[in-house]
Amino acid sequence: MLHEGHWGQTRMKQLARRYIWFPNIDQAIKNCSEACSNCGLHASQPKQQYSSWPAAAGPWERIHIDFAGPFFSQMWLIVIDSFSSFPFIFELSSTTTESTIYALQKIFAIEGLPSTIVSDNGPQFSSAKFKMFCKLNSIEHVGTAPFHPASNGLAELAVRTFKESFKKIMQEENDREKALYKYLITYRATPIQSSKKSKSELLHGRQPRTIFSAMFPESHQNQLRARKNTENGDDVNTDDLDIDLHLRTDSLSSPDSSSYSDVRLDNEVRSGSSPMASGSQIPGLQIEQQKKTAQMTESTATPTLRRTGRIRKKPVFFPN
Repeated sequence: MLHEGHWGQTRMKQLARRYIWFPNIDQAIKNCSEACSNCGLHASQPKQQYSSWPAAAGPWERIHIDFAGPFFSQMWLIVIDSFSSFPFIFELSSTTTESTIYALQKIFAIEGLPSTIVSDNGPQFSSAKFKMFCKLNSIEHVGTAPFHPASNGLAELAVRTFKESFKKIMQEENDREKALYKYLITYRATPIQSSKKSKSELLHGRQPRTIFSAMFPESHQNQLRARKNTENGDDVNTDDLDIDLHLRTDSLSSPDSSSYSDVRLDNEVRSGSSPMASGSQIPGLQIEQQKKTAQMTESTATPTLRRTGRIRKKPVFFPN
């Protein structure tokens, strides 16, 4: 009687608590519910669990592809790298196998051949010509489960992100090519929250130059690169620091002359590049050092006034 309406275990227990009780009643209700063939036949399917794709070991190892559209009267091929989420988007007038292969060949000419392509089971991807294309290029083609778009979630997310952003950009540009350019150049250069690096950095190993880069002087960019190398523990290239080791000889005479001008070493940071580091002598440098040593010795014994490196004699006062 408790299962007369083919209710589940929870409702059967709630009804039984009002009218009846006996030992092990919960187990009896459970056995009765599971033994009903009609309930088992028409029961709702449990929520299916999907395992995540394994993380890509490197850039351009596995790519996910999908079509978006019709969108603004066109079909759009979305290709996204699993490692960096770097997108490629092509506007296509048709979704035939030939046009799909032609678009992929343009990408592969730039980035090279991936190891795996993940797509749904659309006719252009399940055709014999596309399978032969993958076989000739040594690419493993993996099709997702039918009627389960979530199994190709990376491509589905890329399609949704593209549609939402492209609609907003089209409100300003009203030109598909300009809107696509603005979307790609900004989306590819935006850092990812998890890695703090942009999609271009993860795929190509460098940050592309954008309009924001023009806001900083070139010397500042060199310092940023040198600081980044220092933080990563790499060898610092002194050329990036814009340091010039030069000798300023304003009036350097011949080696036979007894008078030499000041020789100044600026930013002595390159080990082995200066004459002092190599042990060689610059004409006049040793004499100049001896002059300075004599000046320092004299200043220790008798205070003097200096101006421009020359010793100035004490003023002499004559009695009136």
